[in-house]
Amino acid sequence: MFFQPRAVYLADSFMLPVGKYNGRHRPKMSFFELVDALQPLLNNSKIDKDRIGCVVVGSQNPFAFSGIDNVAAKVSGRLGISGAKSVLVDTASSSGASAFEAAFMEVASGQHDHVLALGIQKMSDVSTREATKIVAGVIDREEAEYGLTMPACGSAGCPVPDSEIRVESGKMEPLYLALDRAVPSLCSAKSQRTSQL
Repeated sequence: MFFQPRAVYLADSFMLPVGKYNGRHRPKMSFFELVDALQPLLNNSKIDKDRIGCVVVGSQNPFAFSGIDNVAAKVSGRLGISGAKSVLVDTASSSGASAFEAAFMEVASGQHDHVLALGIQKMSDVSTREATKIVAGVIDREEAEYGLTMPACGSAGCPVPDSEIRVESGKMEPLYLALDRAVPSLCSAKSQRTSQL
């Protein structure tokens, strides 16, 4: 007999705008105030909180960034979801996506009928230098050897507006274009070198 996963349906979704919630770029909000932003979604949901059997929180190293331990249980409590299984998923930059996958599996496997999955990252509670150090600590050593770091990839994928770094309009485009051309060749060089080993 083979495992047949149950059908899984997404009941609702919500996303805060991406940015630094530090009072300069976006309103200053703590880690838990960001969690509180989910309350309207939960309060208006067709699924009552008491029917949620599991809460899966995706967050990269919340203790290092915000000094918060036992995150999943605290998030569940903050949202008023008591008695539910709470799980923290920390897979660096893919934590939110991995939380969604874990929540999917909880339902597909029949473990729970209703699961809340959320990804939350608050990196602005520490300095940029400290955040870079924390992120650098999770980079694969082989990846680091090729010089394309996670912060560099993030910068290339989500560039800061020119006005934020006081660069004349249009001056950053050549850099972005160069990065777009360089990234595939760096990945190609890595795969060629790996195949030679």
